[in-house]
Amino acid sequence: MSGRGVASRPDPWEALIVRDEAGGRGREEFMGEPASPSGALVVLGAAGGVGATMVACGIALALADGAESVGLIEFDFARGDLAGAWGIPPDRTIDDLAPVVGELERHHVELVAHRHAANVSLLLRPAGPSHADVWDRPATARLLDRARALGAVVVDGGCARGAHVEEACAQAGRVVIVAAQTITGARRTRSLIDQLRSRGVSGELHVVANRGVGRDHLSGRSFASAVGHAVIVELPRCDRDADDLGTGHRPGRRRRSLTSAIDAIVAAVRAA
Repeated sequence: MSGRGVASRPDPWEALIVRDEAGGRGREEFMGEPASPSGALVVLGAAGGVGATMVACGIALALADGAESVGLIEFDFARGDLAGAWGIPPDRTIDDLAPVVGELERHHVELVAHRHAANVSLLLRPAGPSHADVWDRPATARLLDRARALGAVVVDGGCARGAHVEEACAQAGRVVIVAAQTITGARRTRSLIDQLRSRGVSGELHVVANRGVGRDHLSGRSFASAVGHAVIVELPRCDRDADDLGTGHRPGRRRRSLTSAIDAIVAAVRAA
C-alpha cells in the first residue's frame, strides 16, 4: 500500500531540540508533576495475534468516520507495525520525542504525528529499542495528556506489557481487552484482568471475544463465565474486513460485518 493521503510535515528535530531561552525543565522536575487522566481508550490483546491492533484501528476509524479528529498511538514497541500496515514512512516516531520528554508539549506531538487521509493522526512506535526505556509511567502520562492535541486518543497496546502500557491503562479509565473465544483465551483474559487490577488499574474493562481467531470456540455465555467478566461484543470472522481495518480503511457497514461489530464496541464503551 502506498503512502497516499499522508501529508508531509517538517522535520521535527529542529523544533524538538530548541529550548526556551531561559532553559527547559529537567527530567527530575517532571518526575514529580501530577498528571490528569488522559481520557484515552486503550486496546490490549490477551495474547498475540488475537486482533487487538485491528480493533484499535477499527475504533480509531469509527470515531474519525463520526467527524472526530483521532490520534492513534502505537504502544506495542516490540511487535507493532502500523507504519507498514497503513503505508506510512517511519521517518517520525515516538523516538523523536525522547530528547524533550521533560518539556514535552502538544506542538511536539503534533510535529511527530503522521496525518492520514482517514482523519486519523498516527504516533508510531520507536523504530528500535534505543529509547523505549524513556517511556516510564510519568513520561507516558505526559505523552498521553499532550496527545489530546490530536483529538480523541486511541492506544494500540497490542499484546505488549510494561510501564508504558500499565500507565496508559491507568490513565485511560477505559480498556478494551481482545481475546480468542476459546478456553485458552478465557484463561489469558482472566489473568490479564487480574494483572491490571493488581497494578492499580481501576477504570472500566471491556472484554471483546474474537471468533475470527483460534479453534474450538466457546459459546459467548461459556466464554464470559470462564473469564468472570461480561463480553460486550463477539467479533465475527471476516478476513476481508479485518484486512481493511488493519490497513487504515473502513469497509462498508453490512449485517454481521466487522465494521458493525466495531461500531458496537464504540457504543458500548461510550455508554459505560
